[in-house]
Amino acid sequence: MIENDNFKFVVHKENFLSGTQCDKLIKYLEETSPNDSELAGKYNENILNKKVRDNKEVIFEDESLINKIKVVFELSNQSIWNFDIQRMERIKILKYGIGGKYEWHTDCGSKKTSKRKLTAIIQLSDENDYQGGDLEFGITEDSGEKNYTATRTRGSIIIFPAFLSHRVTPITDGRRYSLITWMLGNAFK
Repeated sequence: MIENDNFKFVVHKENFLSGTQCDKLIKYLEETSPNDSELAGKYNENILNKKVRDNKEVIFEDESLINKIKVVFELSNQSIWNFDIQRMERIKILKYGIGGKYEWHTDCGSKKTSKRKLTAIIQLSDENDYQGGDLEFGITEDSGEKNYTATRTRGSIIIFPAFLSHRVTPITDGRRYSLITWMLGNAFK
């Protein structure tokens, strides 16, 4: 049996995108007609359930950004997880308004989500532009007293296994913008 001495649940890199790049992505979402985000997984069709997930989204396609994210996925995977990954899912820009949230969930499950191996989230908002909206994980931070919470630094990227439970706490003031995508491969064995 092979061990993995480099395993980490969550990795992040500061300054993955500049403030100007973040602004352009936010502007794209605001100038487009975003849709209500739906739940995916074990269902025959995606479903809308605002008690679980309340945010807006839009698909974004830009070859340069896709390639930049792919490189970070591949390097992180090679050095930390060594999952079977093959291609990237489409990029979504997300907007959480007041009351917006996403309750505890994982990004992989059955049907089409069974191919999700890694999740990447890029923080587009300035951390002072909203209250609440923390990205929390189902693991504790070093003291063991509370859940590990992702950095809110604008332009940072966070990568984690799609099977790791996480949530976005309710927004109490302002708006939170982020970008999300997944690296896909054959379902976990």
